[in-house]
Amino acid sequence: MNRTFDEVHAFIRTNELLERGESVLLGFSGGPDSMFLAFALKSISQTYKYGWDLTLAHLNHGITPRAAENEAFCRKAASDFFKLPLLVQSSNVPELHARPGNRGFSVESLARRERYRFFIDTCRERGISKLATGHQLDDQAETVLMRAIGGSWLIGMAGIPVRRPLARGISTEVVRPLLRISREQVEDFLRSEKIYWFEDQSNADLRYARNRVRHQLMPMLVREFNPNARLHLASLGMQAAELEQELARMSAGFFDPPQTRAGQTSARIDIERLRKQGPLVQRYILRNALLGVGMPIREVTHRRVESIRDLLSSERRGIVVKLTDSATVRLDDRELVLLLSHEELEGEHLQHAEFTICSDGSWLAELNAGPYSRVRAEMLAMPAGGVKELLQGKPPEVEYVDASKVLFPLYVRSRKDGDRIRPLGMEGEKKLQDLLTDTKVPRDQRDLVPLVCDSNGIVWVVGQTIANHLKVTERSSQVLALSVLARTAEQSGWLPAVE
Repeated sequence: MNRTFDEVHAFIRTNELLERGESVLLGFSGGPDSMFLAFALKSISQTYKYGWDLTLAHLNHGITPRAAENEAFCRKAASDFFKLPLLVQSSNVPELHARPGNRGFSVESLARRERYRFFIDTCRERGISKLATGHQLDDQAETVLMRAIGGSWLIGMAGIPVRRPLARGISTEVVRPLLRISREQVEDFLRSEKIYWFEDQSNADLRYARNRVRHQLMPMLVREFNPNARLHLASLGMQAAELEQELARMSAGFFDPPQTRAGQTSARIDIERLRKQGPLVQRYILRNALLGVGMPIREVTHRRVESIRDLLSSERRGIVVKLTDSATVRLDDRELVLLLSHEELEGEHLQHAEFTICSDGSWLAELNAGPYSRVRAEMLAMPAGGVKELLQGKPPEVEYVDASKVLFPLYVRSRKDGDRIRPLGMEGEKKLQDLLTDTKVPRDQRDLVPLVCDSNGIVWVVGQTIANHLKVTERSSQVLALSVLARTAEQSGWLPAVE
């Protein structure tokens, strides 16, 4: 056995990724990582008589001019070299991207969506228990770096998980057997064995955020700061995952199970005991308590957790802080009481929503109410044709702003008293209330209009206008694409970006 194979084998055993006789679907692009993965798993299975039932799966995404050539390469590699069954499905991603409902998404994220749909359908239909993908150490380092830049809880800093469920309602798990080895190790092995691979042109396209990290940012960090930056970032991701698990374990037994009575769920935490914990443990105890009473995970933000921690230093009692329309925290004599009301409000109200970073470098905010379910933000390079090309055929659910003028972080909220904006093309500011009145938004719907905001104020009144000072001009080099997904569009099977 090759030394690199030994590393892969040890990683599989240590993390108990594959059992004897399991059926395994391998995501197969024909690139170096998937070629190595297929070769490694077949060799390990034969050497140690694991009896893995291996099947390759390739999606022809139609993005590059060589997509058909890529498919032909995969078919030949599967039949002539690996002698393994190959499943192929075609999807015209550029055509999907041109549809009005998808203009806010990158080609890369749509390709990922289609690929995982293919994997999910295949595993469900064939009863396959594991999906193996070729993510390796460099992919892990890039993911950790992107999420560190974008902001995340430790669970996000953990990067690409070694294993995770493939989807709801299916028992299949996704496993990553190559996370311990580097891209250099993979390619060195393939060259030494004279094993050819297919180079996907889209992997060099700098319009995609991950490619800019891979080809520009990461090499600069390695060259200018630390030759071992990739290894250290991947190790940081692994430690973050382990620390996340340990903190979850520590906080799990810190408070009694939440109780529900009279339309409210409550969790009680001993104040003095909580005070004795370090800041990081306190945050995770409070995070788990908020999740325990039923607060949606998208609402359990760092800002809200810190507002609760601020109460711990107070000697006053009876203080009540409102976290959301339905969640409050109360400081009793000896306990911190977290309350979530399940009573229906008189009318729908859009709650504050913060953006979380996705694996493709875009950001996503989920909305609790109103006609839209999600807001997405994504960095784009200005196209060669400039503003005219950018705005050509722009659907109403998408807006573009000059990224260099946005004061991050972004968040989404509903209107509040005193809101003002200078609408696109206007000379002066206008009250938001007057804008909504002039555009004939029904009075009972105005609290459901999402406002995408930065640290300086309103960026986009969804469905109405962007702030004039953020408009894209010919001098803009980086564009922030903002888009919304209608709540009814959820039935289309849209999936968030996953790794």
